[in-house]
Amino acid sequence: NPKWIKLHKLFMLCAVTSAAAGIIWIIIVVQTVSGVHFTAPHTILGLITFLIALIAPILGFRLISKKIDNNRKPLLRKFHKTIGWISLILILSTVLTGLILFGVIALPF
Repeated sequence: NPKWIKLHKLFMLCAVTSAAAGIIWIIIVVQTVSGVHFTAPHTILGLITFLIALIAPILGFRLISKKIDNNRKPLLRKFHKTIGWISLILILSTVLTGLILFGVIALPF
């Protein structure tokens, strides 16, 4: 469905752009406060999540490219979907570790 693809591209571009802006912003804020970057599990997970999440749109745009061989599209589509789901799980994990780190969620132990 062409409408679905256009909407999917729009949302994913917004997500990646927002994530990049967030990473840049937090690096600037941490630099002014402590200057120590990527030491907590949350921050390391966030960086890994961002880097992996960048792979999904690259694969997606490669999928809709006219230059790619049609025989390779099913494998590329499967990899694109898998990376997308992994990214979603990592994003949720990063948010959860951030909420724990900043005391919004208290662990029972």
